Amino acid sequence: MGNARSGARLHLRLEYLRYNRFQINWLYSHTRTTLMKKFQIVASYQTTKGETKTSLLLTSGWWGLSRHFHYVPEILSAFFWTVPALFNHFLPYFYVIFLTILLFDRAKRDDDRCSSKYGKYWKIYCNKVPYRVIPGIY
Repeated sequence: MGNARSGARLHLRLEYLRYNRFQINWLYSHTRTTLMKKFQIVASYQTTKGETKTSLLLTSGWWGLSRHFHYVPEILSAFFWTVPALFNHFLPYFYVIFLTILLFDRAKRDDDRCSSKYGKYWKIYCNKVPYRVIPGIY
């Protein structure tokens, strides 16, 4: 593999890591500021013990684009690890395809679980953030 391709692969991987770190830092800092109050839904729910608790459902930043936007870099990372195999055969891309199916199914199951957990708050959240994984597509 040439130096240009290796450099491009390294650059894409480093960008993914930087993006993933940025996303985590953003979530950490923005869930603790008072400015975020208008970009979140305070959802209450009942535990199995009958206690009432609350959670924050974020509606801005990366989580304003889609409900499971953090799956996008995971899928892209798997794709970029596979690209050096080129497109001569589908077998190297099996992992990317498998991971995509797995994460899309997980997003569906998580949405179902959150819908039963949060009820009306989840419906409000889904209206504000309509896409599950990929903004504008799914």
